Amino acid sequence: KYLGIVSSKAKQLETLVKDLFDYTRYDKNKVKIKKEILDLNLFVPQLVDEFYPSFMDHKLECRTDFYEGALNIEGNGELLARAIGNLISNAIKYGVDGKLVEVHTGLKDKMAFVAIVNYGKIIPAEDLDKIFDKFYRVENSRSLKTGGTGLGLAITKSVVLMHHGAIRVDSVEGEGSTFMVRIPLIYIP
Repeated sequence: KYLGIVSSKAKQLETLVKDLFDYTRYDKNKVKIKKEILDLNLFVPQLVDEFYPSFMDHKLECRTDFYEGALNIEGNGELLARAIGNLISNAIKYGVDGKLVEVHTGLKDKMAFVAIVNYGKIIPAEDLDKIFDKFYRVENSRSLKTGGTGLGLAITKSVVLMHHGAIRVDSVEGEGSTFMVRIPLIYIP
């Protein structure tokens, strides 16, 4: 019993140290990232497919609406997979009560966007501007239930900023919580 507890705590500590190390590197621009041309409309559906088992485990329906056409950006696939994956993972963890997660891609004002919506518990208005801060949690009790480090959204924001993008969240009763990532579109002749 006690070895199980020690093992669990050691894994949590390992995750925290790794996330803190990554956050520090990304936040202080200490890492140069290699970018390539990525089509978000090919990239995001692959990410959603990877989360299919989690959707099933949590009895969540996932609806998608992908832009018709290419959404070419210049980015690092590994980092963007982590950032967008964090958002999908959070939608699953915190949106389970809503029974539905939506993932959309689109184009607005020469920016490609990815929007992830869940219909679980609403994020209070006073927490919206702090949610991307490191170690910030809407409810401290959530850390025990969900096992997160409190760094996922901070890392996501850092990765998005490294791509000259923006991230925001809106949370409205009856309309869900929407995390929107916007990244500059590139023109390909």
